[in-house]
Amino acid sequence: MPRQIQYIEVPVVDGVNYVMTATDNVLYYYITGTVALTSNWSLTIGAGAAAGMRCHIQYDGNVTLGGNHLFILGTQIDDDLATKDFEAFAFYNGTSWTVRFFPDWEESGFIETSDIADDAVTNDKLNTMTQGTVKVGGAGGAPTDLDAKTSGQILIGDGTDLKSVPVSGDIAITSGGAVTIAADAVTNTKLANITRGYIKVGGIADAPTDLNAKTNGYILIGDGTDVKSVAMTGDVTITNAGVTTVNPALLPNAVWEVGTGANSVQTIGTGCDASGDKSVSCGENTTASNADAFAEGNATTASNIAAHSEGSGTIASGQDAHAQNTFTIASALSSHSQGYHSVAHLFASSAYSCGKFNINGDAQQLDVQLKKLTTDATPAYMLLGDGATEIAIPTDCTANIDIRVVAVQTAGAAGTIGDSFMQNIKLCAKNIAGVSSVVTHNGATLANYSVVAGDVLYELSSCDAAFGGTAVASVSANKLHITVTGENNKSIQWVAYVSMVWTGYRNFSI
Repeated sequence: MPRQIQYIEVPVVDGVNYVMTATDNVLYYYITGTVALTSNWSLTIGAGAAAGMRCHIQYDGNVTLGGNHLFILGTQIDDDLATKDFEAFAFYNGTSWTVRFFPDWEESGFIETSDIADDAVTNDKLNTMTQGTVKVGGAGGAPTDLDAKTSGQILIGDGTDLKSVPVSGDIAITSGGAVTIAADAVTNTKLANITRGYIKVGGIADAPTDLNAKTNGYILIGDGTDVKSVAMTGDVTITNAGVTTVNPALLPNAVWEVGTGANSVQTIGTGCDASGDKSVSCGENTTASNADAFAEGNATTASNIAAHSEGSGTIASGQDAHAQNTFTIASALSSHSQGYHSVAHLFASSAYSCGKFNINGDAQQLDVQLKKLTTDATPAYMLLGDGATEIAIPTDCTANIDIRVVAVQTAGAAGTIGDSFMQNIKLCAKNIAGVSSVVTHNGATLANYSVVAGDVLYELSSCDAAFGGTAVASVSANKLHITVTGENNKSIQWVAYVSMVWTGYRNFSI
């Protein structure tokens, strides 16, 4: 019958070391107990130990060391092993005990980092990892498998963890590593510094290149291969403000030169004067002496802003005035004079003459337009388009005057919008030595005409039945007055076109 082995149970008791009794050559002990040590604990053997004595110990204690240690037969148990289950085998050689410890392989944590040789943990020793994951430090420092296989995502730190995220913003990336810059993403602030006055161009082998484009007065031009910065030469030069100049010496039959006014031009060697800014003097002895003026022909003068004189001996002295043909004068704002020795001296007037008697300009036709807005029945003079001027009868002149008046109601509480009026008026007026009058009408009243107020002829008017306004012509103080009378609570626009044939002396105001 096999011998039955009996283990002696030994509890671990804080502060009480255990001494075994040497009663047999082979000793069997089972160590148990749950305890928190405040001092070292040991298992020793008393007197009587003989050479060849053996001891088998099964350790199943639950010990909290608290900085203390366990000793078995004089040998300290490794602290990591002291908190695990293990077996110990001891042999006494007559002088000392040799103790060997064997851990319970089902326990974990008894192998320390220092117990593993460097470069010893191979991939085969690692636990399986899902394809496309990587080992990272996770929460609490625990090794963690991070899924890094999402197509086109990159690994990037956030200050705490490593993450797999998609690329966004100014670039995109494929799973093959191809990077694409988004459209409109490269701003000036993202470019490397460029020397002031340089520009980016395609260079040799298509390499981006900085081209020096700041040389004073140089222009950029292609040569079929590259873009270059070169000086403009030949028939034209240019300033760094973009102003070009044609070299007269290089032109066939050169006729132009720079005038004295800013950005002006004039013909060469003919007594021309382009002294107004952006003026033009073209011809012989022509003068363009104000801004945007244009004088052309022979001995013409454009002396006001945007005035234009042409022909021979013409004078455009009114702003935006135009004098043409021969010795004509346009002296009023926006006036026009043409023919021979005519004078347009009233605002926006048009003068024409084609002959003379004894003095140049002693016969001409002058056309003007007058206007007025009435809102009540107060009589009012019609005025030229400048809103201030009536028609003056020049001294020692006689005028055949033809007036055409038209009016329309445009607003008002009374009457009807669109009610209209038309009146033709004829008279002969004169100013002799400063005394003006209307020349007497002779003969019987013609059909459809009536003579009113001192020999003024009125063609019978045309008007809507509800229109009660009137227009009356008269001469006094050397002026032709066209007086219109409106109606209360009616806004009426009055326009008169006046055509005059004048004969006398050329003493119109110029």
